Amino acid sequence: MQSDDYYGAPTNTNVKPIRERLRELYEPEDFVTVINGDVKPLKYQYASPADIETYSDYPGHKNTIQKRVPQVVILQPGDTKLCPAYEADLMIEVGVKQLAMSRVQSKIDSGEIDVRVGVADWTDPYFQVEAIKQFFVGKKDILNAYNNEAKAADMATKDLELDAPKPVGRPRKEI
Repeated sequence: MQSDDYYGAPTNTNVKPIRERLRELYEPEDFVTVINGDVKPLKYQYASPADIETYSDYPGHKNTIQKRVPQVVILQPGDTKLCPAYEADLMIEVGVKQLAMSRVQSKIDSGEIDVRVGVADWTDPYFQVEAIKQFFVGKKDILNAYNNEAKAADMATKDLELDAPKPVGRPRKEI
């Protein structure tokens, strides 16, 4: 009988970081609708990548400057929000980890597992997929929606246009 706990054991190839799973659902430049699918408020903090500057004085050293204070967001249970992908990544990751901790705590409270063993494993592929479904609503193509609205507005004004305006007053006499 072989155990998967020894060095060199076959690894589960389905194990991925949460953000890698999110890249399968949307791209970094997309806008995403998220929902707090947990029963507790969800609090996270983010900063726009444009507000963070990273540079190096010498190899192996990294300096980071934040131009603006990070924003703190609290989503109540059932609240939805349309946000850029970088914010959605953070929100969903925090949500998945909070959900994993809640499940472990409920197992400890019910006596199902011992307090000393109670470790939340948010790297479990099946848990990740199911938890992401509780926080991800879908991506929104804002640019296409805006272009379609602009096109519809152009069509509406085109339909209302009349012939060229006629001059006001009497016509001039030619001498």
